[in-house]
Amino acid sequence: MSGAPTKIANFLHKTVVSVFALSSLAFGVYVTGATMELLEKRKIRKLEEEQFIKEFIKNMEAKDQAAKDQSATKQIEETKK
Repeated sequence: MSGAPTKIANFLHKTVVSVFALSSLAFGVYVTGATMELLEKRKIRKLEEEQFIKEFIKNMEAKDQAAKDQSATKQIEETKK
């Protein structure tokens, strides 16, 4: 009879340790996957921000050039008068 409780205890111990190990592994996989997803989202957001900044600069340069052209046209018209 003394061997049965020991076998049961060993079985329970192995089961608990195995469940804990598998749970830890699953959590690690989940965390790794979530981290990779966040890094991908961050990369996409950074690219979108860079594109937005480039478009903003391009628009500002176009407005600046239009203002210069308008000023030059106005000066030419004034010199003709």
